[in-house]
Amino acid sequence: MQPDPPQGFHSKFSFQPSDLAARTRAIHWFAHCGQPLDLDLTMPIERVSDWATAIACCKDPVWEDVELEAQNQLTVWLHLHDRLRYRKWNDFVDAQKRFVVNPLIERTIIPYQETEGLDITLVHLNFIVLRSPTAF
Repeated sequence: MQPDPPQGFHSKFSFQPSDLAARTRAIHWFAHCGQPLDLDLTMPIERVSDWATAIACCKDPVWEDVELEAQNQLTVWLHLHDRLRYRKWNDFVDAQKRFVVNPLIERTIIPYQETEGLDITLVHLNFIVLRSPTAF
């Protein structure tokens, strides 16, 4: 009998291998900022209306707790459901950083942050979230 998934996280999706780098490059990042978002999520979210509020939320220690909990949930899931891949997780993450995360931060997030005059927290937040060993 498998234990229940971590509280607060239940995916409605089944994931299939794909070209993550190409899919990430095709996204129109930040194109819909400030517009209403209609998503059917499995966890509660709090929307903010401007960048100043978003940055303030990202600086709040509560956000660190959210990140840590998400990392813990992923670690538990991998341990329970795919031990072979879990053992090779660091190699997988290193490859994703090199081909997906670093280019995204360098080519998209930093230029957007600079153009919009946003707090460097935007870059740091994405650096931490996207480069986290359990972010993928």
